[in-house]
Amino acid sequence: MTMDVLLAGCLAVYFAPCVVASWKEHPREGWIFVLTLLTGWTGIGWAAALIWAARPVAAREEPAVLARREHLRLLAGGRDEIAGRRPPRRSGAAPEAERSLR
Repeated sequence: MTMDVLLAGCLAVYFAPCVVASWKEHPREGWIFVLTLLTGWTGIGWAAALIWAARPVAAREEPAVLARREHLRLLAGGRDEIAGRRPPRRSGAAPEAERSLR
């Protein structure tokens, strides 16, 4: 009985990075599991997997949202950027860098 509890506790600690990644819905959850499984016994691999799992994850955007954003950028005059030219500067409008300095 005590051996079962000890084994379960050790496995819970060993796979803690996987649990954290799953809880945070990390996009690389599978890779964190592989890293933990293969290198977790070294201690350094376990710590690296735990840090990777605990780091903040940027919000994932759906491909439709990204496509819509790209479409809107093209409608706003982004074709010049794609062709390698700078779009003409509108009179009275300061670039974003200049606006942030004010």
